[in-house]
Amino acid sequence: MDGNALTIDEKHRVSVAVRNLTVSVKDPKSSWMQRKFKPSTVPLKSILDNVSFDVAAGSFVAIMGGTGSGKTTLLNTLSTRLNIHQTLHFQGSITYQTQEADSYIPNSYLLQTDVFLPGLSVEETLRFQADIRMPPHLTMDEKRATVDSLLDVLELSHMRDTRVSNYTGTTTLSGGEQRRLSLAIQLLNRPSVVFLDEPTTGLDASNSLRLIQVVKKLTGTEYGMTVLCAIHQPRIEVTKMFDQVCVLAKGGRLVYNGTVPDAEKYFGSISWLQSRKSANLLDYIMSLSVKDTRSKDLEKATSVRIDRLVAHWKEVMPFQQEIPSEKDSREGFEAIIKVFTRPHSTRHSFMNELKVLTHRSFILCLRDRMSLLSFLGGIIVLGCGFGWLFFRPHHDVAGIRSFSGALYTTLQVIGFTPMFVELERIWGADGQNFFREYKDNCVSVPGFVFSRRLGRLLLEDIPITLIWTILTYFMWGLRGGVGHFFIYYLLTFLTEVSGMVLALFCFGVGPEFAVSALILNVYYQVQNSSCGFFVNSRTMPVYVRWLKYCAYFWYTYGAMIWNQFHNWMGDCPSDLTDCSAYSGDSRIQILGFPKNFLWQQVGICIAWIILYAILAVLSLRYIKNYDISMASTKKNRYGDEEDERKFVRPSKSREDEKDLHEFAESNQSSSAIDGISISLKNTNLEAWKSNLITLVHKTNSKLLLRDFSASFEANKLNVIMGPSGSGKTTLLNYLSHRLPRSTRFQAQGSIFLNSTEVTSKQLGSVSAYVTQHDNTLIPALTVRETLHFQAKLRLPPEEIPRLNPIVNGLLRQMGLLDCADTVIGNDVIKGVSGGEKRRVSIAVQLLNRPRILFLDEPTSGLDSTTAYSILSLLHQLGSEGQTTVVLTIHQPSEEMLHFFDKILLLGKYGRVVYNGKVESMSEHFTNCGYPIHHHTNVADFIMDLVSRGYGESVEVSEARINHLVQVWSSTNNETTAPCGPSVNLSQLRRSKASFWNVLVTITSRQTLATFRTPDVLFTRGFQGVALAVFYTLFFAPLRNGAEGVDNRLGLIQSLLNIYFVGLLNNISLYPMERGIFYQEYKDGIYGSVQYNLSYIFNEIPFEVFQCILFSVLCVFGIGMPRTASMFFVNFYTMFAAVNCGESVGIMWNSVFDHLGFATNLMSMCILFAVFMGGTMSMQLPGFFRGINWINPMKYVVRSNANLIFKNETFHCGSESCVFDYGYQVLDYFKLNGSLGLNLLGVTICMVAYRLVAIGLCIIKVRYFI
Repeated sequence: MDGNALTIDEKHRVSVAVRNLTVSVKDPKSSWMQRKFKPSTVPLKSILDNVSFDVAAGSFVAIMGGTGSGKTTLLNTLSTRLNIHQTLHFQGSITYQTQEADSYIPNSYLLQTDVFLPGLSVEETLRFQADIRMPPHLTMDEKRATVDSLLDVLELSHMRDTRVSNYTGTTTLSGGEQRRLSLAIQLLNRPSVVFLDEPTTGLDASNSLRLIQVVKKLTGTEYGMTVLCAIHQPRIEVTKMFDQVCVLAKGGRLVYNGTVPDAEKYFGSISWLQSRKSANLLDYIMSLSVKDTRSKDLEKATSVRIDRLVAHWKEVMPFQQEIPSEKDSREGFEAIIKVFTRPHSTRHSFMNELKVLTHRSFILCLRDRMSLLSFLGGIIVLGCGFGWLFFRPHHDVAGIRSFSGALYTTLQVIGFTPMFVELERIWGADGQNFFREYKDNCVSVPGFVFSRRLGRLLLEDIPITLIWTILTYFMWGLRGGVGHFFIYYLLTFLTEVSGMVLALFCFGVGPEFAVSALILNVYYQVQNSSCGFFVNSRTMPVYVRWLKYCAYFWYTYGAMIWNQFHNWMGDCPSDLTDCSAYSGDSRIQILGFPKNFLWQQVGICIAWIILYAILAVLSLRYIKNYDISMASTKKNRYGDEEDERKFVRPSKSREDEKDLHEFAESNQSSSAIDGISISLKNTNLEAWKSNLITLVHKTNSKLLLRDFSASFEANKLNVIMGPSGSGKTTLLNYLSHRLPRSTRFQAQGSIFLNSTEVTSKQLGSVSAYVTQHDNTLIPALTVRETLHFQAKLRLPPEEIPRLNPIVNGLLRQMGLLDCADTVIGNDVIKGVSGGEKRRVSIAVQLLNRPRILFLDEPTSGLDSTTAYSILSLLHQLGSEGQTTVVLTIHQPSEEMLHFFDKILLLGKYGRVVYNGKVESMSEHFTNCGYPIHHHTNVADFIMDLVSRGYGESVEVSEARINHLVQVWSSTNNETTAPCGPSVNLSQLRRSKASFWNVLVTITSRQTLATFRTPDVLFTRGFQGVALAVFYTLFFAPLRNGAEGVDNRLGLIQSLLNIYFVGLLNNISLYPMERGIFYQEYKDGIYGSVQYNLSYIFNEIPFEVFQCILFSVLCVFGIGMPRTASMFFVNFYTMFAAVNCGESVGIMWNSVFDHLGFATNLMSMCILFAVFMGGTMSMQLPGFFRGINWINPMKYVVRSNANLIFKNETFHCGSESCVFDYGYQVLDYFKLNGSLGLNLLGVTICMVAYRLVAIGLCIIKVRYFI
């Protein structure tokens, strides 16, 4: 590495002193006033309890403990990432010291989850990060040298040009490669203190060793960094690198703190502890410090032992118990925040930051081809479509209204669609990356805001507005003249940029996407109602008339109207004496815009852009909450644990043996086969990316499995091991028929179940699969609720009566009782720990009672003791539950190796190095020239053989691996020969829950999750109500003067905006639900019909509720005809519009996984539907008249117009009215028709749209996932 770049001067090396640190969760049910004046008698739940330790400068400290023991909370507290003002109570002190008493301490934090910007290569990712993270005084060459050094040290050089991830969210790097890239990014900060949260999770033993060796080097005298690292399952070589170990027990209680050699003396001196059996000292300490919940007796015994260990440490702890006051604690924690806040003197200048971020934003935009295609291609489609829709209107009264509607279309298309798509994109990868970089003090809010628009100016803002202007100006036949054209373009450009910057402001003030979308929609409706098109600005009620000055739509639309109609005259019939209705200036006056309404308004629009940018900066700086909050526990609604027989139990009592015998019988109930082995013969698996031009693009092909032959024994625990990138997950995905459809695969070879040849699809249909990512878990549900709902879906019908005992028993077996009533949580709300999520995912699949079980990294993120218990359970499930278990694993301890019945060891590119029993490995590798010595962890040894060692050349490691592969392939092909009785696949498929039970279960689950998510609940329940409130404020009361016709037509058009409400409701929920549905569909739990019906059952109550309130306000508040028929027609048509909006959302979100692309297409479809509805373009071309028959908005407009205008009479005082009676309006604008037929039409559209949406969903899951 570049020592000049990363070395910390001795005067700035950091030591840490932690004293009596306690972190507790405040009572979530009490208000601030209650906590202030009426303290709760309920004790606070402690996450960390009286933790004290010292860390010397340049030390490598390992923080260890069971899952849920508070390791991540301790790191978050030390790094000031937890919210110290709201949901948590802090006590104690943390002190960071340097020789110079520095006011700023550079720091880095490697989180458990990896976040990368899509579209960038590995090297580009690091280069851009180096430009914003490394000190500004370094030259470009020094930064590039540091990046190259990090790529080499972390073994990422061979993939420096590989794209990290694509724009649909899928990554191209393995889990280990992502971890190393994240660490490289954090090291670019040149930190004095580094916090690592489980950096080795997902890494194999050799990669973990190399990574820790790099970290150890950073703490040495050469670099002098202080590293605090939460870690699970370190191998023996790793434990020797720790300068200090801090061990936590459940509840964040300290069990030990000190050096590893001192730990051996300390625990050896405690007379009442059992003698040490493990070769790994830290594994032994962990076994003492983790509660075993597999049975009540074990739980009680281990709890007593842990309490005694905590008490014993308190007696010998070298620190005094000095608890500071709450005020002193708060001031101390606030002081740490200042110490960790990067001062302006060490930041890059704003212009340098803006340059780097703008360059990165430009590249990201250029490579996001789907977004560019949807924006540019979409604007061409919209421009041509709306140009044709309003194609050169006649210069009569209807034509003048069409011109007005066409100009308003610019506000809708340019002012809303890009803005909404931009909001969705910011809440995706771009926003997540900004959160990370802002928390790391690498970027400023103004830099993010301004660079985002500057980077997209040439690719999005200018092309979108220019294409729209050119197409619509000439197709609409707007007023001629170069000046008029450029004024129209300038106003279009200002409208688009205003919307884009407004989206950033909504992003800043909204805590979730759903809330941001709601805020954006509400403000957009203020713009709509205030712009002057729907309701005359002169006749607006006085209490809302002022709002037009807060709406840039009013300025841009007024300027467009002035640009088109000032001194303009239509084609007035020669026999008509009063031509005022054909005068452009009269139109300006009717719409309520003042004279000379042009350049002043252009300046005001520019001022609004600046104001929105300032508001966006302020909201992201002072309103946005970047802190992590803690989830609360929920009430147990299903009953506590009973004295019942358990699901699978590790103890060996007679009752347990009876239980396991019954479990085996349940697996044999549909098959007489004792066991099912899996064999692969001569398998080749090739992958390549599809191309839009050619069906197959062979140049990008990659051979994933090469002449692959292996076998997995029946009713045994079969383990797949290998370094990152060796194809372990690919092999599991192939066997379980879960290879991604986004990539084309071609497989050759055979798969056998015993002696029966099957396809991967057939094998996948009779097996269960625990994926590496916990994507079947709903964040708003508790652990107990998750398993309860999954049990209803997965257990055989005959076992449903025993559901609660089974779930409670499984909670105990998986060690989840302590967190059973805690919500799963997500990145914003911290619920259960990562290890606990892993165990929940495993428990879900165990409910299937599978005969074949695949697990991808089931022990990832678990401490060694919990991982040991999980493997013990899986081993017993295989041997006594008659299940063939196949799993991948990275870092097994020596004790875990005893559970492995058979090992498949893979080298790079999916080549077999060994496939046999554990006890035969020593002989095999000795014959290969690599003897396994005594007191060596065999798993670590063989992983080192197939991995590149630290400092080892690529050539040497490749030669060794090639030799091992050749030896195995030449001598051991017979081990993969299929054998055993034939298998009847139909007998292996378990009976599923009934259609009705599945429907009730997933409906109730979705309902509970929705009500637990206030943002989604409010968005789905009150968006329509918010619209009605605004319409009531702006339109009430309807009058029958000269403006009465225009206001009523504007009101009818405004009603159609509820179509967008359905779309927004869908986007707030469906994409999240869709991912869970896809996973459960792959598990074979239920189908598309049940899912869509459950979605409908949850959707309809919200639609009915908000549409009733909507109609009450609009009919009775605004002053539509106050009749029963008007109310029920309005209610039903609004309900149909919202429902159709949901259907459009389901259609496009099912077809496309790229949410930004789908959102753009959905907005386009709805825009066309709204503008074709009937009150915007009075002269539809024939093509659009044909399409309009399947447009529900046509029937909504006509149904409401017939009742609104019927029996109305208009009075214009001394002036003559264009229309004296309502029926004349209906006849002139061709809005009349049968009310019954129009209601039938909207009903047919509503049903047809939903059937098409369900059909597309079925096609997607059946053929494309």
